[in-house]
Amino acid sequence: MMARMKTRITSFFPLLKVAVLFLVIFTLSDPSFSSEFPPNIVTSNWFESQVKLPVVENPILDFIPTDLISFLENIPEGIALNQSVDIFLSNSFLTASEGVILKAIFSRVYEEINKDPSFYQSNPPPIFNFLPGKISKKGHYYFYSPKAEPEESIIFLHGFGGNLKFYIWAMKKAFPDSLILFPSWGLSGESINSEYLNEIIQDASKKFGAKIKRPWLFAISGGGPGGFRIYNSNLGFFKGLISIASSPRKDQVSMIASDSKILMINGFNDHHYPIEKVRVITKEIIEKVRDFSVAEINSDHFFILTMHKETFTLIKAFMNKKR
Repeated sequence: MMARMKTRITSFFPLLKVAVLFLVIFTLSDPSFSSEFPPNIVTSNWFESQVKLPVVENPILDFIPTDLISFLENIPEGIALNQSVDIFLSNSFLTASEGVILKAIFSRVYEEINKDPSFYQSNPPPIFNFLPGKISKKGHYYFYSPKAEPEESIIFLHGFGGNLKFYIWAMKKAFPDSLILFPSWGLSGESINSEYLNEIIQDASKKFGAKIKRPWLFAISGGGPGGFRIYNSNLGFFKGLISIASSPRKDQVSMIASDSKILMINGFNDHHYPIEKVRVITKEIIEKVRDFSVAEINSDHFFILTMHKETFTLIKAFMNKKR
């Protein structure tokens, strides 16, 4: 079956190259693009890190043909994501309904990203920069700063798949007046550590004069366990933790302090983090944490994109709650 899958993926490869070449030429020739940048921009930043950076070992990616990997590394992120949806569907990592929804939403979101001047300086590391066997020698993060004095400071930990621009799109759309750091940590933010975040904060301060004032910590999907670990080991530094489409591991619950401020939002139909298992964990947290809120959204795993307004209405209500 694996051989048939490789043949199927490779067979459309030449046609894919032609289609992507046309799309890239069309995008670059779009008259809406300009060389002038507004004050609020997204920048892509590399820095020398003293932290041991992750080496990915994930069997779900092992079946992707080498020539397809090289190709995906050198095309626009939105196009590569849509092609990746097909690959993950063939490996049953996504359901058929998720595949249809993601392709439609990725097309719309990346069309907006391509036309948004604030993204013009955000050239990313390759989408598959952290595939198995690849060793990253430098740290990386995206930085978004508003025009005026930031209302909030936010650090956002990405999920499985890497530090993708649709996270930035979603966050900056919801918090246009906040300063936001998006650390890149291999294929998933689950194992990210506090030392690495400190390096990023120092680098952003040095390069941009960024003043990180008691940030909120956001963690999505696979980055959730990393968020719970970092938040609980640096409780006084963060205003609170927002967990999106994720959950702490069972062994992390005992480490959650009673004076934590935590919001967990999960999809009712999420098969990556099944709601029944999430409810078992949230019941334990409710019994020990005073300022703990739970919300369930009638959606699957990707509600940050498909139900953006509803998701961030809940988040802002929690952040602005009088305590």
